[in-house]
Amino acid sequence: MSTYLNGHFGYKREDMVILTDDQQNPMSQPTKQNILRAMHWLVKDARPNDSLFFHYSGHGGQTKDLDGDEEDGYDEVIYPVDFRQAGHIVDDEMHRIMVMPLQPGVRLTAIFDSCHSGSALDLPYIYSTQGILKEPNLAKEAGQGLLGIVSSYARGDLGGMASTAMGLFKKATTGNDVYSRNIRTKTSGADVIMWSGSKDTQTSSVDPSFQMSCADLHHLTFA
Repeated sequence: MSTYLNGHFGYKREDMVILTDDQQNPMSQPTKQNILRAMHWLVKDARPNDSLFFHYSGHGGQTKDLDGDEEDGYDEVIYPVDFRQAGHIVDDEMHRIMVMPLQPGVRLTAIFDSCHSGSALDLPYIYSTQGILKEPNLAKEAGQGLLGIVSSYARGDLGGMASTAMGLFKKATTGNDVYSRNIRTKTSGADVIMWSGSKDTQTSSVDPSFQMSCADLHHLTFA
């Protein structure tokens, strides 16, 4: 990734912070403290016409939403190598650090190669691969949710039935309100674009080689 950025877009090596779990220097490993420090470094003193880049390849997951900004009731998280001791990093925090401080005219491009990362930066607008803006369609989601409940019942997965039903209820009761609030509070004046390998509901284990790249290795690039 760093070679690609250097060769194709002119990012200098000395302007990059790279954290990988195979480095001996403790400051270059993707611990929670080092990741948060690098996120702050990335956006510090950013000015209009600056172009920033963030790349994460590693473990991703979900945790219960505590502030009501998620339609499905779950925040997305990434896992540092020391998450068992230091904890995960929640999408709310990544948004506060890397998106909110940016001035108009600054561009941030972020890539998340991890599970459950569709809204890992908590950006208010989500587009499909065809470039179509995704907005809450509660009737459609209700139909998909009912199919999920039927599928879980057919497999005898009572826990899956309960989980799907609860998520469906949360979306039906809060979906439009949450979407409207996020448009008001999380729209940035900067040009922030995030690419993700998975929807919030998906894992990244598409095939063995891809699973290895995203689940068994930690790699972060800040430029």
